Amino acid sequence: VVVPAGFTVDPGSLVATTTAAGSCSTADWTVTLDGAPIAIHAVAPPVAPSELCPGATLRIRFAAKAPTAEQSYTWTTTLARDATAFELQGTQPKVAVDGTPPPTPTITQFPPNPSNSSSASFAFADGDASATLSCRLDAAAFTACTSPTSYPGLVQGTHTFVVKAVDAAGNESATASYGWTIDLTPPPAPTLTSRPANVTASTSASFAFTDDDATASYFCRLDGAAFAACTSPKAYTGLSAGQHVFDVKARDSAGNEGAVTSYSWTVDLTNPVVEIDPATEPHDPTNGTGASFRFSSNKSGSTFACAFDGAVFAPCTSPMSYSGLSDARHSFAVKATDSLGTTGPATVWTWTVDTVSPAAPTVDSAPPSPTNSSAATLIFHDGEAGLHHSCRIDGGGFVACSSPTSYSDLADGSHAFTVRATDAAGNLGPETSRSWVVDTQAPHTTITSGPTAVSSIRSAAFAFTSSEASTFSCSLDGGSFAACSSPQSYGGLPYGERTFRVRATDLAGNTDAAPPTYAWRVLSPDTRPPGKVKRLHMSVRYGYLSLRWLPPPDADFDHVRVQRSRTAKGVAQTTVYDGAGRRYVDRRFANGEYFVYRVKSYDREGNASGSATAAVSAGALLRSPRDGGSVHTSTTRLVWTVVPKATYYNVQLYRGTQKVLSAWPLGPKLALARRWFYQGRQLRLGKGSYRWYVWPGFGARTRAVYGHLLGTATFTVR
Repeated sequence: VVVPAGFTVDPGSLVATTTAAGSCSTADWTVTLDGAPIAIHAVAPPVAPSELCPGATLRIRFAAKAPTAEQSYTWTTTLARDATAFELQGTQPKVAVDGTPPPTPTITQFPPNPSNSSSASFAFADGDASATLSCRLDAAAFTACTSPTSYPGLVQGTHTFVVKAVDAAGNESATASYGWTIDLTPPPAPTLTSRPANVTASTSASFAFTDDDATASYFCRLDGAAFAACTSPKAYTGLSAGQHVFDVKARDSAGNEGAVTSYSWTVDLTNPVVEIDPATEPHDPTNGTGASFRFSSNKSGSTFACAFDGAVFAPCTSPMSYSGLSDARHSFAVKATDSLGTTGPATVWTWTVDTVSPAAPTVDSAPPSPTNSSAATLIFHDGEAGLHHSCRIDGGGFVACSSPTSYSDLADGSHAFTVRATDAAGNLGPETSRSWVVDTQAPHTTITSGPTAVSSIRSAAFAFTSSEASTFSCSLDGGSFAACSSPQSYGGLPYGERTFRVRATDLAGNTDAAPPTYAWRVLSPDTRPPGKVKRLHMSVRYGYLSLRWLPPPDADFDHVRVQRSRTAKGVAQTTVYDGAGRRYVDRRFANGEYFVYRVKSYDREGNASGSATAAVSAGALLRSPRDGGSVHTSTTRLVWTVVPKATYYNVQLYRGTQKVLSAWPLGPKLALARRWFYQGRQLRLGKGSYRWYVWPGFGARTRAVYGHLLGTATFTVR
């Protein structure tokens, strides 16, 4: 091996060895250093096993001092066996001489100083990409490292990180270092030196605070918002009513945060409100001349001021009592002032003292005496509004009632009804009574005389009596019963079979259910009846009914008879007109009842035509809804015919037997609401059947002068 110029080889360091291969074993060769040119010679021992066999390795080791010139040097090497030279495989070995150290590493990542982390991570690089790096922390030894490198579990205090680079030639760079302090102790919680009162009426607040760590910075928040950097003092404005919370914490230069100091307070912007105990309030109205009020505030610690009947407010305490009050409208007012000095609105209680009893009720309608009805309906009224009534029958106890009030299953005999009124203040008025006799036993009628059984006389006379004081009604030839008296005579009788019936009706209205009949025969050749009346027309107004007709064209027409009945199918009960005229007028017509009028024509022989019929219903003057009609709750309006000189009307509405409304409109119509209050209860216009009544009123309503019933009808709410 030829030593390149400038290298100095240490002869004592020369060593040459081989490895075993094939027939050769490991061996130490002889190594010498020769001069001009200087070369290293290695020679195998003179025995065959020590030779270099194919596949074995010869290693020559030595130490040499390099020249100062930095360049690449070739160590020319040859191999021979005796005089035979071998061709080396590969390139000749070279040595690069490099005495320049790599650049100082650059630290590109490091922890903050100070830091509150017990871990640290460093990133670094060197300008010599082939260099290796060595690191150390604090006083530890350098160890190989790569970027980045981390150190966990560091203790609180000062630390130093050092890194250097070593190139392939072993040159070391200058060291790069970074020193920092680890601080793991948080600052103490701040101390509030100024703050708002626990409860305040102010919408602004200011807080002053300090911390034992003078280097600390502060972070504040209000009502749970995010913390933000702040300084002392910290002020807030425009706060809403309610509870608020202020939080402040300190953060040292290492980033350690201390505990949060909190303070809560309440912004009270509400007025104090006074509540008067309803158990002590006087009723409105009341007949008591004293009053006592207990009251309290929704805010504790409030003071009170009271005023009576509009006087100036003056300090007061609960309870406040008054006595000797006059009949008049009174008022009590009280207001509170809370501990913050805020005065709330006054709470006012007004009531009326009324010690005057109402007048006795007026009974407008009661059963006739005697009467044959075991049921009774009584209608009454008062000149004062808002009264409550109580009634009793036959000396029983008083019970709440309203007009009209009805009774049923009354026994035969005398009965008495009493009604009295109590006003809203509790004053009880005098009583009003009505008495009557119930008689349900019918009389017995007897015919005492009449015509012969067969007669050619076209007239007849009948005598009859009753078992008790009575009026009579007679029927001829099956016609409707009409009022008559004994003796009863008939003329111009038709020829043929005739029948006469008579029945007695006592003073109570009981009618003989089995009236006697008398039959006889009038001989006559003329039995042909006349024609019916023509163009029967009916006109109905309040208290007025008119019927008009044209007589038949028959030459022997004699007269017309108009009979009235209360049922559509029954025979006529009362003859209201008998004559040759063309009109019948009733100027005292009882509206609100059902009537059927049957008009017959008679010839001179007494032959009767068929009936021409006209009916008037109980609701004839009620325009809408028509009797039996249907309405919707959203469009229910009651309309009736105007009554001349009426100044108001009374409308009463029933559902079944229960009265649900009594109203006094000034005109002939009333719109029904979906809901209303009646006798202290809220009612509604629900689905079902209703009956309504209308009475006209005359003069001032306080006089309560009512006319006859205008009409009644039913309707159905869908």
